[in-house]
Amino acid sequence: MDAHPVATRPKARLLVVDDVAMNRELVRAMLSPFPYEITEATNGAEAVSVAMSKPFDLILMDLQMPGMDGIAATHAIRATCDPNRHTPIVALSASTLPAQIGECHAAGMDDHIAKPMSPGDLMTKVGQWIQAGDRKPQPLAAISRSEDRALKGRLENPL
Repeated sequence: MDAHPVATRPKARLLVVDDVAMNRELVRAMLSPFPYEITEATNGAEAVSVAMSKPFDLILMDLQMPGMDGIAATHAIRATCDPNRHTPIVALSASTLPAQIGECHAAGMDDHIAKPMSPGDLMTKVGQWIQAGDRKPQPLAAISRSEDRALKGRLENPL
């Protein structure tokens, strides 16, 4: 019998963008059991620079950073970074109101993970986007203004 080499899938390449070192370390620790090659950026401008230099399979983007925030960085990546113009970008943010998530979608982000994030949420979303490859999952759902107002009302006046 001839031994046939087994095709191995290359490591998925992730760009993790967050101005808080502890948050980047937490993402790296949560994803450490998986075969991901993780590159870090500390702000939006650095993320754009890195995204111009090499392709990634997924970008995890904080929203609130000094200088260029995650929304502006996403716009710039979508507009100018050919290696990552169509790379899925997932927001990592404590901004979870429907209008805020809608702003992420409008900027070109594909999904959202709420902070503080659980390992399960992070691993599930990363796995979905990495496995999707060319078959992108559905983008963030748009929400109507009336739904947004109703949700805000429930948050402001809980039972």
